[in-house]
Amino acid sequence: MKIAYQSSSSSSGRIDALDGLRAMAILLVLLHHFTPNHNSDQGLRSIVFKIADLGWSGVDLFFVLSGFLITGILLRAKASNSPLRHFLMRRILRILPAYYLALGIIFLFLPFVLRLYPVPAMSAQAPYWFYVANMLFPTPDLGGCLQLTHFWSLAVEMQFYVLWPLVIYQFSSDTVWKVVLAAFALVVIGRIVAVIMDVNPWVTIAWTPFRADGLIVGSLIAVAVHAGVRYERVRSALLVTLVAGFIFALVVTWFGKSGSIWVTTKDLVTYPVLRVSLPCALSLLYGAALWISLQRNLLSAFLGSPIFKPLALYSYGTYIFHFLLSPLFKQSFGPQILVHWTGGQDVPIYLYFVLASSVSFALAMASYHLVEVHFLRLKRSVSIFSKPLAAPIPQRAEHAINFPAIASAASQN
Repeated sequence: MKIAYQSSSSSSGRIDALDGLRAMAILLVLLHHFTPNHNSDQGLRSIVFKIADLGWSGVDLFFVLSGFLITGILLRAKASNSPLRHFLMRRILRILPAYYLALGIIFLFLPFVLRLYPVPAMSAQAPYWFYVANMLFPTPDLGGCLQLTHFWSLAVEMQFYVLWPLVIYQFSSDTVWKVVLAAFALVVIGRIVAVIMDVNPWVTIAWTPFRADGLIVGSLIAVAVHAGVRYERVRSALLVTLVAGFIFALVVTWFGKSGSIWVTTKDLVTYPVLRVSLPCALSLLYGAALWISLQRNLLSAFLGSPIFKPLALYSYGTYIFHFLLSPLFKQSFGPQILVHWTGGQDVPIYLYFVLASSVSFALAMASYHLVEVHFLRLKRSVSIFSKPLAAPIPQRAEHAINFPAIASAASQN
C-alpha cells in the first residue's frame, strides 16, 4: 500500500533528504556548544558565530523529524492493526542502548571503578534513568568533567514516544489532525501563560508541555501526508512559511536576540515575545523545509547528498556524547589552550570546534558499531507492519511512495 506524496526517495526506499536534515540538526547543535566565548558582533566575518547563537534550535529540527517519522509509523501501524507493543519495542531497541551505555559510564564505571568522583545519590541519578531529567534544573558539571544538561531533550522525546502512540491509536483518522492542532495551540498558550507569570526559563525550554512545538509540527505533516494531502495544495503556504521563517530567524540572530528563550524580564516586550515565538516560528520553518524536501527539487537534492549520510547515521550518539564531555574537552584542548599554538581570536575557536566535534563523532561511531548495531539487528526482527492493511488509504496525488520508507528513515532516528 502506498501513501500519496511525491518524494525524493532513493532506489532503496529511504528518504535521502531526511538524512540531510538530521545532519543539519546535529551541526547546529555542535556549532552552538563548541564555539565558546565567540564574538558574534563583528560583521560579516562572524556569520558562523551568529548561526552558532541560534544553534540551540537544532534540537527543534530533531523534534520536527521525530514527530514526522514517529507519527507516520504509528499511523501506518494503526492502519495495519499492528500491536502498539511492536512500535514501543523497536523504539526501545533503537534509543536505549546508547543512552544507558552513557549512564552506565557516568553513574557506575567512573565513580565505582575509576573513582573520579563520588557516586551520585540515587535522587540525582533517578531522573536520568527514568527519562524525566528535563524536569530538573541545570546542575554543575559532574566531577568537574561531565555535563548532563542536554539530556533534557532525550527525556522530552521519550515522553513523546510513550504518550503520543496512545493519542494516535485512540482517535480516528478524521479526528487526529484536530487533536494535533489543539495540542500545538495548547503548547503555545501554555508558554504564553508561563512567560506572563515569569517562570524560570528552564520550564519553557525543557518541560514537554511547553516545548513540544517541533514534535507536533512534524506530527501534523505526517498526518497530512498520510491523508494524501497534495503538495500542490500547500506549496504556496509552505514557501511563504519557509521565507518568512528564514527572514525572522535572520533578523533575530543578526540583532543578537537568539538567546531570548533563556531571558526573563530584560525588557517588557522584545524578550517575552521572542521567548514565546522563537521555538514556535523555528519549528514551523523546519517543518516547511521538511515537507518541501520530500519533493524532487533543489533542496531535496542538496539534502540528499551522500556527504550527509555519516553525520545522520551517527547523529544520535554524537548528540549524547558531545556535550557530556564538553567540560573535559575545554580542560584538555579548549580555545584558551589552543590560542597559545594558533594565536588570533577566532582561529582557536574554529579549531576547537573541529577537534571536539571529531572526538564526539568518533565516540558515536564506536558506540554504534560496538553496541547499538547488535540491538538494531534485534529491532529488525520486530515488525511493525505484521498484518495487512485493514482498509485502503486514499491516494490523492500523482506520485506515491511506500510508507516503509518512513520506517526506514526512522530506524536511524
